[in-house]
Amino acid sequence: MSIGAANLFTRNVWKSYIDPGISHAGEAGVAKIASLVVKIGALAFTLFLPTQYALDLQLLGGLWILQTFPALVLGLFTRWFRAEGLLLGWVVGILWGSWTAWSNGLKPLASISLGGSSYTFYVGLGALILNIAVAALATLVLSRISPDRRGVTAPS
Repeated sequence: MSIGAANLFTRNVWKSYIDPGISHAGEAGVAKIASLVVKIGALAFTLFLPTQYALDLQLLGGLWILQTFPALVLGLFTRWFRAEGLLLGWVVGILWGSWTAWSNGLKPLASISLGGSSYTFYVGLGALILNIAVAALATLVLSRISPDRRGVTAPS
C-alpha cells in the first residue's frame, strides 16, 4: 500500500503542482522517498498509538469503502438504477455512517433499542442498507419526474 500511495502522491501531487517537468527517474526517486515516509508513519502509528485506534480506523475505512458497493455493483451490473440516485445514496450512506460513528466516539459499532432489547450493529452495514434504500427511492422518484434518458442521444 505504501508503494501505491507513493505513486499516487508522485503523479497526482508532486508532478502536477511541484515539478511538472520531472523525469521518470525523478518520479521514481520521489516515489521511493514518499514510500519510506508512509512506512515510517505506519510504524509510528503502530508503536505509539493504542491498538484499538488501528482496529477502529480499519473498521471505519470499511464503512467508507463499503458505500461504494451499490454504485459500483448496482450501477455496472443493472440498468435500473440511475446515476443520480446512486450518488445520492452514496452521500447519504457516507454522511449517516460517519455521523453515527462520530457520535459513538469514532467507534464502528452502534447500539439500537428495539422492543425493549438493545442490539449492537456494524455502522457500515446500517449505512449500506440506507444507501441502497435511498438509491432505489431516488431512482423511482427520478424515473417518475423525468423519463429514462438511455435512448436519447446528444445533438451533434
